[in-house]
Amino acid sequence: MFMDATSGRNDLVGSSYTDANDFDERPYRPASHDGPVWLFEPPRRFVFSNSSGGHIDCKVGNVEPPAVVSWRGENLLPVDDVPGLVAVHNNGSLVFRPFSSHSYSSTLHSASYSCISRFSNGALLSLPVRVRAVVDVTYEARVRDQHVMAGNVAVLTCELPSYVKDYVTVTSWLRDDAFNIFPSLRGDGKYHVTESGVLRVLTVTAADTRAAFRCRTLNVLTAAAQLSGAARIVLTDTGELM
Repeated sequence: MFMDATSGRNDLVGSSYTDANDFDERPYRPASHDGPVWLFEPPRRFVFSNSSGGHIDCKVGNVEPPAVVSWRGENLLPVDDVPGLVAVHNNGSLVFRPFSSHSYSSTLHSASYSCISRFSNGALLSLPVRVRAVVDVTYEARVRDQHVMAGNVAVLTCELPSYVKDYVTVTSWLRDDAFNIFPSLRGDGKYHVTESGVLRVLTVTAADTRAAFRCRTLNVLTAAAQLSGAARIVLTDTGELM
């Protein structure tokens, strides 16, 4: 039986409250806080690395006896354990184990999953979680020398391959392997790293040409950091640009 907002259930944004045998996705927005509530609601998107694996938690509280959690895949078909790859734990977590590139399966590692939490008088169905496993690959961050006239701004970009841009980010720049420059809103008057990871060197002088600049990147899935090769600022005069 579908429960409406007058039934006194808790407000569960992004989920459905349905009868235990009726898993449609009509929104349920109860008015008070005397019914089931999400303690761990699955996210809408989950990305993980094949070298680290990952897990999605699902737990509902404020029900007695405790809710029983299960997971459904595409078309709400039950998710069963796949030895070495996927497991459903008793605590309600859907666990993706680390795997080799040869074990990648699109039906498991690039699919949608939903959590169903059953209790005595109904059930909660989460919105689908889009899961994507990323197989670790090597990459190289590149920085190119920048030619600029004295007094102008040198703009250095940390170039990343397109296939890692979703999960590799620029965390800082390094000058002469000793001075860290971190992203900020305005910079320090000389150096400014933008939110997108671009380094701006302001009011360039001859002294800036003696420094070497590298970008530091971070794989947010594996927490592995990496430094680029070095780049320099090259002063040009008006004649060279004509």
